[in-house]
Amino acid sequence: MRWSIHNRVDEDFDLDALVERTRLASSPEACEPYLPQIAKALESVTVPGDRARLLICRARVRSFQARGLEACEDAAAAMTLFEVAGDTELAIDAASLAAAHASLLGNVSLASELATKSILGLDSVIDDRLRMEITNRLGIFCYYYLDYDRAVELFEDSLAAAERISDGERVCRELYNIADALLLASQHAGTDAARLERAEATARRLLFEQAAVMNPRLGNYRLLAEVLCELGRPEDALEVLEQFPRTAEATAAENQYAELAWVEARCLRLAGRVDQALAAARRDVRIVEASNDEHDLML
Repeated sequence: MRWSIHNRVDEDFDLDALVERTRLASSPEACEPYLPQIAKALESVTVPGDRARLLICRARVRSFQARGLEACEDAAAAMTLFEVAGDTELAIDAASLAAAHASLLGNVSLASELATKSILGLDSVIDDRLRMEITNRLGIFCYYYLDYDRAVELFEDSLAAAERISDGERVCRELYNIADALLLASQHAGTDAARLERAEATARRLLFEQAAVMNPRLGNYRLLAEVLCELGRPEDALEVLEQFPRTAEATAAENQYAELAWVEARCLRLAGRVDQALAAARRDVRIVEASNDEHDLML
């Protein structure tokens, strides 16, 4: 999808290039140079659709900078401008982005209003790349408000869109989200074998798919192990944990190892290997004490 600026700040300004650069920027430092460029463009651009695209760029930059309130305001303003421009798909995309930030800010009323608008307009979103991101955001919204079954439906919609455009990284993201939401839905319902079996199949597919994108993640192995543990198969779960590639350990964060050690300790306890369970739990305590995470420490 190519965008053009009708009222240019100068002849060298390229909105397409700016959009792509902000999309690829992945740290606060990398994003910082784009704020002055966007601000300068907004001084001169008056066409509603183009202003909306600039605001979405700025919302993404501010997201990386943990400036959630400003990102939410930019996304909501972009939504209104896209509606004025008659671009329904991009308006819904902006609404879902604003809903995500409003939710993180604890503004439940605004988040619910924007999420509802996005869900009601979802049938009009044909572009698979947009649909993939919109349904993922809405799935996360439902997940955080404990509507796990609706979250699974939305994550599955996002997965289907990711498959249609052959985006391997996003396929893995959605498989993880689906398995995780099914696991929590089962726990919420008091252990549901059908949900857990679906979660196991999804988590096993995730391990297969991640090999294709050459990106093994410790959390994917932990998730399958946790599902197997819930199914009453602790020995199978321990075998899964042993499969995590040693070469990938260097890229895993300490909090991931804390989660892994907690699941490992639980599996060992359920398998009757108490001394080993205690050793894993003590290792977990040492990791968590360094991160000052009181919730994980209590676990």
